[in-house]
Amino acid sequence: MGNCEGDTKLYETLGLLIIQVFVPKSDNTGVVRGRALAVLVRDAYRTAGVGGEVWFKNATIREQPPGKRWRQFNINVEYDFTETT
Repeated sequence: MGNCEGDTKLYETLGLLIIQVFVPKSDNTGVVRGRALAVLVRDAYRTAGVGGEVWFKNATIREQPPGKRWRQFNINVEYDFTETT
């Protein structure tokens, strides 16, 4: 929603960013590598800052049930984007 103060408007957007990591199920080291990649991504968003307009928080890893050919890891990151026009 926008708040009006003179000609300035403030818009706030809350959302969820989902990053997916896939590793082949046939690779014996796939689970270890997939988890390691997921941790790298999660940790990057735990410390990320974009200059004050975007804030990332609550980065979590969700390992999905294995599919026929792939293992999947979802990294969920909440964000808050504030824009002033």
